[in-house]
Amino acid sequence: MIANGTVLVREGHPQLAYDTAGSLKPVHGTTLHAVLVLPLVAEFTRVLGRPERRRYRAVIAASGLYLIATVVALWLSTR
Repeated sequence: MIANGTVLVREGHPQLAYDTAGSLKPVHGTTLHAVLVLPLVAEFTRVLGRPERRRYRAVIAASGLYLIATVVALWLSTR
């Protein structure tokens, strides 16, 4: 978002930069929330007393779901 927007602004197209850079906001939001939620999943399963193998699987499953959500968000933003 920053790279594309900066190039467009420097070329004299600030409105185009704002319009096109905003298309990646869902992808940015999805990945940003993954960074915040995945450690919480790990901690929550630890607090519940789950064995390490089960905690690992929970984080892997949540990571897979975030990967799918990111791909969907990217696909929707490029349509």
